[in-house]
Amino acid sequence: MSGGVVVDGALRASVPGIRAAGDVTHGEKYTHLAGVQASVAASNAVLGPTRRTGEIVPRITFTDPEPAAVGVTTATRPGSTAHTVEHATQDRAITEGSTTGFTLLILDRRGRVLGGTVVGPRAGESIGELTLAVHRGLSTTDLAAVTHPYPHVQRRDLERRDRRAAGPGPPPRRPPGPVLSPAPRDGAAARPPSRATVDLRRRPRPGCARRARHRESRVNGR
Repeated sequence: MSGGVVVDGALRASVPGIRAAGDVTHGEKYTHLAGVQASVAASNAVLGPTRRTGEIVPRITFTDPEPAAVGVTTATRPGSTAHTVEHATQDRAITEGSTTGFTLLILDRRGRVLGGTVVGPRAGESIGELTLAVHRGLSTTDLAAVTHPYPHVQRRDLERRDRRAAGPGPPPRRPPGPVLSPAPRDGAAARPPSRATVDLRRRPRPGCARRARHRESRVNGR
């Protein structure tokens, strides 16, 4: 956006000693962003340019239904995918009778959240977790591993998305270890070990017999 004071990441203007924050800058015009910028500008004015504003800013419009978004909103990056969950299938939305809305997640190849869009009641409250995920490079597996209150729309969205991204798991692996044949009963002849069994009798390693004969010849030579 144009028409405002141009500042750097530390909110310093081109004129030495001047700092700007909020709607007078050339950035986005959000109250929550202005509050963060004011804190950073005041801190840097007193302590020096040690803090910088983040580039990840959530966007909210307080209408009915309420839309909120953060990061990218379309899967335009190479390898990114878009995944949508309708709120009509969520327990919280069904309980409150407000099933209009959806949650859209944009993920990279590794399942990390690049952006998200939430449309529905209290979407501005749900977007906070996605903002942290985009800022810290978290994946849906990281978010689904956290215990969320139930019923909660965002909790179900993340868990369902995580299971869908993971896909079917690998077949269960057989525990390692030797396969032993059953012990013979009294009076029954022992069966020789089959290919499926393991002979646990100690076998000499290659070269052991040769070394043993060499030691015996040295002893007899004495």
